[in-house]
Amino acid sequence: MYRKLIGVRKELGYTQEQVARIINNSTKTYCLKEQGKSVFSVPEAKLLMKFFDKSFEELFK
Repeated sequence: MYRKLIGVRKELGYTQEQVARIINNSTKTYCLKEQGKSVFSVPEAKLLMKFFDKSFEELFK
């Protein structure tokens, strides 16, 4: 589970559906990734870091 990513997403007021669109995933696929049941690709992680203006460590460690 990516607790930091979830925390940042919620703190900034975004839904899973909204963030899923950013990385071109369905909401269901994004939910699985956020829960750690599937993995984010490198391009997806980069998009999320850019979108949230956070480092890899701030979102995924």
